[in-house]
Amino acid sequence: MTRKKDMVFYFIIGLITVVLMAIISFFVKPAHAATLYVMGGRAVSNSITDVHSGAWGVEQETPTAHGTWGFGYMNEGHQRGDKRDGIYAMREFNYQFAKNVETSFAIGPYFTATTQTAANGVDYQDHYSWAALAGASAKYYVDGHWSLMARWNHVLYAAHNKDADVFLIGVGYSPTSW
Repeated sequence: MTRKKDMVFYFIIGLITVVLMAIISFFVKPAHAATLYVMGGRAVSNSITDVHSGAWGVEQETPTAHGTWGFGYMNEGHQRGDKRDGIYAMREFNYQFAKNVETSFAIGPYFTATTQTAANGVDYQDHYSWAALAGASAKYYVDGHWSLMARWNHVLYAAHNKDADVFLIGVGYSPTSW
């Protein structure tokens, strides 16, 4: 596919994902109040070389009358000659095991910005693309305001065949008690 066709394809996939998530959200009830998470961890690029790098992100988890949404920024780290980060919106499907323990599966569109260093090591080129982001997490609610989260995100259909796995742990705070 050409670059323009790739962008159209990723845009359509992202749009279809958001529409499907909105439809599904009418059938799910949120369990907790809005929470801001700060996370850090490790990213693994699923390419031929499997490069590892530090990663970090922030996410606002927002329950609505029709389900929980996560809106965030994720930095996949700095690999040799390649840096990727982006913003995302994910629909979260939560399952509460106990009063303080919850797991979730999430999926949504991910708009990425990739900076690649040229062969001369001085120049660089920026690439922008759409990808899909799928994730799973486990959350422990410490008290009425604080929570802990362990999350795995998988970047799918990323440009330049660079799918990635991002493993994050974080702490969350909600100004409203659950």
